[in-house]
Amino acid sequence: MDISIYEREKQEILQALQAYERVSQRDCILFIIDELMHNRIIDAQMTLEREYGYDEAVLKQYSIESIVKHLNMKSPTYTYSLHDKRFWRQINDPDKVRAKLDEEFIIWKNRLVHDVLGKVSTKGLNAEQLNKKRNDLNEEIEEAQRQLDYIKENFDTLDVKISSYFHRPSYGVIARFRTIDGKGGSFIRLKNSIPNALFVIQRPDEPLPHNKLPAFFDGAINAYGDVYYKEL
Repeated sequence: MDISIYEREKQEILQALQAYERVSQRDCILFIIDELMHNRIIDAQMTLEREYGYDEAVLKQYSIESIVKHLNMKSPTYTYSLHDKRFWRQINDPDKVRAKLDEEFIIWKNRLVHDVLGKVSTKGLNAEQLNKKRNDLNEEIEEAQRQLDYIKENFDTLDVKISSYFHRPSYGVIARFRTIDGKGGSFIRLKNSIPNALFVIQRPDEPLPHNKLPAFFDGAINAYGDVYYKEL
């Protein structure tokens, strides 16, 4: 199988992208492209489909999606924003919280013991150091047990929630946008293994309000910022 066409298209696409605005977030790269680059990516897609489309598995390996992730192939957008997408677990219902208190304690204790003893085993501590680590571990567990007992005894007077907010994992960078045809976009996850591309166009100028401003701007001088003036 001849992959020279794929390599040529890949090299040309990646090289052409370097001329465009590059936005980096975490380990993801997003290029803000115009219509010219948008059409170049589509041309490459058609070329690769003609060359490797005879086999689905082959096309998947040598498709445009293995070179660049084009987020809005069918329609451009005016604006976009990037977000580090995170999720966390949260339980607010008092009955559900009360029912899970003991379970949460056991899960936390087992994880803590596993983590601490795992670290201790790799550090080659002497008997005295090891004994101190174990005492510290037991004290931490005993304190948590006292907290659990207090919560259970005073539950009706407390606002108790279960939440993983402060150690919520990242699920990657999300591009938020809406295509101008209103049929695509919203939230799309960026890839970190290849470049991403977003087709952005300038929003058409909106008409000036129907008041005296249009006449004022005719011949006015922009002094600075939003300050304009003209002779009387």
